[in-house]
Amino acid sequence: MQLRLDQWGPFLFACADHGAAFPLAGLRLPFDPAALVFRERVDYALDANWKIAVENYLECYHCPTAHPAFSRLVDVDPYAYRLEGGEAVWSQFGQARHGGGECVFHLVWPTLKINVYPGFPNLSIGPVWPESPGHTAGFLDYFFGAGVDEEWARELIEFDDQVGREDTALVESVQRGVSAGLVENGLLMPKSERLIDDFQRKVVESLTLVPPEAGSGCYLP
Repeated sequence: MQLRLDQWGPFLFACADHGAAFPLAGLRLPFDPAALVFRERVDYALDANWKIAVENYLECYHCPTAHPAFSRLVDVDPYAYRLEGGEAVWSQFGQARHGGGECVFHLVWPTLKINVYPGFPNLSIGPVWPESPGHTAGFLDYFFGAGVDEEWARELIEFDDQVGREDTALVESVQRGVSAGLVENGLLMPKSERLIDDFQRKVVESLTLVPPEAGSGCYLP
């Protein structure tokens, strides 16, 4: 089988569907991704289903409670923190509270995360991999603009790692609740969790026996 290759900055993406639209073609960043320099990779593992991990990533109404340092950096007020849905990319945008630019978080279907924090050019990118119904693995590759201060880069990675540990506690707690079977289902909040609703619909569509429409294939980095 011949794979289709597309390039976005320094990254190559492969797709088995030659008719699929490249989801990152219109993705805009506050800097040129081609100018980024790789710094390091951070691996992680979660005792949670991959969908729970992705759903946690797709909303930030939990941020004021679960991520106090992040919420001091970024304005997470619902009127300031913007969510944008799409067919294959779901995005979140927030402004730094005291200047310094915008943070951007993209999920590219099905499991690729792209993160940009306020400040100097920076980007982390990586997939979430399901290993079993209750276990997930993943990694983030960190990139920075050429000449970015070493200490600033190190502090940002440590900051992101702290946010990640806080999220790990959340998703593993949700997994324990789901595994207990005490609650059969729940309701989504229309505004704060609308990206989760989009994601769940996409999962259901992908698991049905109905053939997908032409050009609806997914990309893997």
